[in-house]
Amino acid sequence: MSRNYVVLAVFKRNVKSYFSGILGYLFIVAFVVAASTFAFSAQFFTKNVANLDQLTEWFPILLLFLVPAITMSAWADEKKLGTAELLFTLPASDAEILLGKYLAVLAVYTVALGFSVTQLFVLSYIGNPDWGLIFSTYFGYWLAGAALVSAGMFASVLTSSATVAFVLGAAICAVPVFIGHMPFANDFFLTLSVPERLTDFGTGLIPLNGLLYFGSLTAFMLYLNLVAISRRHWGADRQANMGWQYAARVLSTVLTLSSLNYLASHATLRADLTSEKLFTLSDATSDLLDGLEKKRPVTIQVFVSPQVPRAYVPVRQQLLGLLRQYDQLGGSLIDVRIVDVEPSSEEAEQAETLGIQPVVVRNDRDGRQTMEKVYLGARISTSF
Repeated sequence: MSRNYVVLAVFKRNVKSYFSGILGYLFIVAFVVAASTFAFSAQFFTKNVANLDQLTEWFPILLLFLVPAITMSAWADEKKLGTAELLFTLPASDAEILLGKYLAVLAVYTVALGFSVTQLFVLSYIGNPDWGLIFSTYFGYWLAGAALVSAGMFASVLTSSATVAFVLGAAICAVPVFIGHMPFANDFFLTLSVPERLTDFGTGLIPLNGLLYFGSLTAFMLYLNLVAISRRHWGADRQANMGWQYAARVLSTVLTLSSLNYLASHATLRADLTSEKLFTLSDATSDLLDGLEKKRPVTIQVFVSPQVPRAYVPVRQQLLGLLRQYDQLGGSLIDVRIVDVEPSSEEAEQAETLGIQPVVVRNDRDGRQTMEKVYLGARISTSF
């Protein structure tokens, strides 16, 4: 069991070290500016909805630069300056030192994220944001950052160069960020993707499977940190033997956590923080989903326009959010297929062949009045 005063001492030492120079402040300023740029892009004003959807879409990419910048010196500078040996001679266990360092780096990330809350003043000034939605979104940002911070620290422990640690950190963090977009990716790899897990938080939900995902990713990367700093205890004659043992342990941990997250991806427990409880299913809908166990599997093929006029943006968001709930709650009994439809495309022809006709609406785009076709339809079928 860790001693709190030891952890606190390491925590204070590392927080003071980070803010002792101007570089740390520059990273925070750069993060806040970049986050504001993504949040209030041209698309934000086109949709005219007071939320952080645009920032949520780009936030995992933003973390690829912020997290390595914060974590690159966590262990690398200790090695470079020769203070690592002194640190490990203190009357503290490896786990206590690791926990203190992790909490310190997490505190720095939390401060950076806290400064970005200034965006909420802009949202409240120009609109009427759903504060439950905003809270769940920021909570998701914090969880995603907390998980990737542990990954960035692992990159730092592998080298004595902060620059190399930054590059390695970005590369390691890129794995959970992009794994769902790899050519070989399927539903299993999609469940291990940071953007996929962040989506629910961005719609106003706090799902149990999302909490488990970010928690397990954090725990696994901290375990790798602990293995790396514990190598000094192995001794030269035991390096190879201990290396194989820990490699087997790491592989077993990866398989176990991946399997647990895949199983948890179908968990139905989630908190709906939206003010109107937009994604809380009624009793009748829940009974209908439960009744599917005795019937044939259902396929919901949805045809939607990627860009819709302002009046249709909330409708589109709620539709896709509800369909996501149906897909997750229905498990293998409901297959939701979302098709983006552009006018005069093959997808548009397919939609119209299935009886889904577009609605022609007037839209004000860049000060010009245009008539646009909007697709917001679905076809429900059952397998025989």
